[in-house]
Amino acid sequence: WLVFWALVGVAVLFPRGTDLLARLAGVERGADLLVYVSVLVLFFVVYKLMVRLDRVDREITTVVRELALKKPEKKDGK
Repeated sequence: WLVFWALVGVAVLFPRGTDLLARLAGVERGADLLVYVSVLVLFFVVYKLMVRLDRVDREITTVVRELALKKPEKKDGK
């Protein structure tokens, strides 16, 4: 988070720097470049969260299966 807010502070203090970077990237304004980069970062974060969620889901399934096999159900229903 510190890096993120430091970059935001630099972008606010030096808006011409973002305009220069935008022109180098083929975008007209620095604010547009920041929006595009933000959307790309959000897509990446969502992807990483989905991968992690899938891994946790598989781990939970494995643990539940192992527990179910270790403790068989009693015949009298208790």
